[in-house]
Amino acid sequence: MPTTPNQDESCDSDLAEQTLQYLWDAAESSLGEQMQQVIATGKVLKFEYSLSMCGQDVWFLANISPISDQTVLWVARDISDRKRLEQELFQEKELAQVTLQSIGDAVITTDVHGQIQNINPVAEHLTGWTLDEAKGKPLPEIFNIIHETTREPAENPVQQALREGRIVALANHTVLISREGTEYGIEDSAAPIRDRQGQVVGAVMVFHDVTQSRSLNHQLSWQASHDPLTRLANRRKFDQTLQDAFQAVQQDNPKHVLCFLDLDRFKVINDTCGHAAGDELLCQVAQLLQQSIRASDTVARLGGDEFGILLTQCPLEKAEAIAEQLRQAIQAFRFQWAGKTFSIGVSIGLVPLDSESLKIEDVLGAADAACYAAKAKGRNQIKVTKPMTQS
Repeated sequence: MPTTPNQDESCDSDLAEQTLQYLWDAAESSLGEQMQQVIATGKVLKFEYSLSMCGQDVWFLANISPISDQTVLWVARDISDRKRLEQELFQEKELAQVTLQSIGDAVITTDVHGQIQNINPVAEHLTGWTLDEAKGKPLPEIFNIIHETTREPAENPVQQALREGRIVALANHTVLISREGTEYGIEDSAAPIRDRQGQVVGAVMVFHDVTQSRSLNHQLSWQASHDPLTRLANRRKFDQTLQDAFQAVQQDNPKHVLCFLDLDRFKVINDTCGHAAGDELLCQVAQLLQQSIRASDTVARLGGDEFGILLTQCPLEKAEAIAEQLRQAIQAFRFQWAGKTFSIGVSIGLVPLDSESLKIEDVLGAADAACYAAKAKGRNQIKVTKPMTQS
């Protein structure tokens, strides 16, 4: 008997094609403004939007994260199940229970006092608590969340949703600590549940594990700001740090000093022993520099055998003393390779960063010129100069 294409399968195919086409078009049109906002501010942008596809509304959660000065990581996730769940929970409890068991996100529901009423299998897995164990307990007892960086307790979104009667998103960088101590990066939100009269009768929290995607995001961000060989900050990261320091100087007038360092006799070792030896020498020097500066300072590889150091909250006299310590440490350093021992030196240019500096470009140019002058005077020296200032 002849067969015809399954209508559902055809719709699914059309839905996929429409989704891909939309994402392509949106990247060049409607979402372009949001992307530029993320690039300009350097802050994560999170928003929801819906599309009408094959006669149904499909909801997406977009998360745009900055990766570099012209690159963003854009992740769009279908959250239609969550939206439907929020709309249907108050209509039919039996249907909601089935949905809770099958939805891919973790779901926890509470009463108006924040006492747990239900959790689905995904939430059981992430929290380490079963429904029987968790039911009736205060949410914070099983949902232990902290800030990823500060490790401080994070505000409970359900309590905030119940208090304010609105949808509340989890703060960025939220970490859930399970009953067994396992940590999961999580994202999503809590919303009040209302009865037909509009009264708040409880709350639903929907969240999902983003540990892997967050780790990837951290990795991409690190790669965009660090030198892969020495693992120091790269030129882009150093320039941004210097720009921030320059702006602070114009406002608050702290004392910072910029150091440019150029290794002496590096080319001889690199040409004689090969690039592998040169790379290893750079790594060892990078480690030496990191060990020789303060925790508040920033050291970066600017390219080749050139390094930059920003000495923060540091008077020029103290900076000269630090530079001399660096010069002596590198002079005393011995590089071992293939049974041979090599000595090197370093030429250092110092420039104070203060409120009299006109432009950041003047500071960079002065530091580079000072480093070149130190090398021209016979190498292994320190040269102090000042950028162009207000007349």
